[in-house]
Amino acid sequence: MRKSSLVLAIAGLLSASAHCQSNVTMYGVLDADLSWTDSGYGRKMAVGTGGLSASRFGFKGSEDLGSGLKAVFLLEAGLSMDTQSMGNSAPTLGINATVASTGGANGTGPQIFSRQGNLGLEGNWGGIYSGRLYTGTYTGMTSVGDPVGAGLFAGSTATSSHGMTTRVNNGIAYKTANLNGFSGWFTYSTGAENNLSGNALTAAGATTSSNDKAGRGYDLAFFYSNGPFNAVASLWSFYKTSWLTAGETDLAKAKGSLVAANYDFKVVKLHGVYLAGKIDGGNYENVTKSFSKTGTAFVSAVIPLGAGSIVVNRIGFDDKSSLNKDFNAWSIGYLYDLSKRTTLYADYGKLTNNANSTQPLLDGGDSVGSLSAAGQDPSGFMLGIRHKF
Repeated sequence: MRKSSLVLAIAGLLSASAHCQSNVTMYGVLDADLSWTDSGYGRKMAVGTGGLSASRFGFKGSEDLGSGLKAVFLLEAGLSMDTQSMGNSAPTLGINATVASTGGANGTGPQIFSRQGNLGLEGNWGGIYSGRLYTGTYTGMTSVGDPVGAGLFAGSTATSSHGMTTRVNNGIAYKTANLNGFSGWFTYSTGAENNLSGNALTAAGATTSSNDKAGRGYDLAFFYSNGPFNAVASLWSFYKTSWLTAGETDLAKAKGSLVAANYDFKVVKLHGVYLAGKIDGGNYENVTKSFSKTGTAFVSAVIPLGAGSIVVNRIGFDDKSSLNKDFNAWSIGYLYDLSKRTTLYADYGKLTNNANSTQPLLDGGDSVGSLSAAGQDPSGFMLGIRHKF
């Protein structure tokens, strides 16, 4: 009887195993462009990467564990088509190109899979994940509010002008199941995980200090989708990772909120975003000041035209701090689908700075050069191709 029971148990395990299925997929995006831009030194030509979508490659997979449960993973690396740097490697910068590319190289530290890398479990209750993760706010901004993610001239500027946290290390996220169009995305980061009992210099002889709260925080996003209408509302709060020892007294906190929506009228799809951001605490707002109080409004229209579409973007950035570095930007582009995977695109954009602002024009997230002086109004035109695999 005991032997029979053991045989039946083994047979049951083998049967369950036979029903478990696993799969791994490699995927990616390759995007290259040519741009002609003027940042105050005359019009210059450059080869760029990620003009429409950041170049990347990755692996994702899942294993069916039975009873509606599955294990999932995702590893995604950034790639710069112009220099072939990847992970967090900084691209080659010219004398006046002082802002590193975000088209391929992201994050801090020597990550290979710098864009994201996580492992989790999913079921009919939703999913829970751990690792390096996108925040729900950024995903809502780029999937709901911006029709081409962080692409094109004005679109990329919208995602970089408010101090919003894009990704977190040491993160845990829970995504709820979809309930009548509603879903939630909750992210928490333990931050830098500094093993300190108080305040300490970030390195010997450094001018910045930190403590065990560095980078810790959360992001909450709520999504709604119903036919042609999509919306997201979110808020975030994260400690900064360090503060200036001279003038500041503790870690500041970056806080903010976002609302975004789009509606497809068939003849035109309209998108809108508003972000309110603040960085304060530890006297940050009186010393460093950058992004200490901001408001960003972004509107976009996508108009189908033949085998492609016209995309019009408009952004207004209001710096409410004493720095008063306001700017406005707009762009108009055309996307033409050669196939389901390959797209040609062209885009023209112009950014207008006030007398205090030095915001450069961004080519899909990549700075096209620092301005010759505050108050310059950079402009540019680009042609590119994107291929998905």
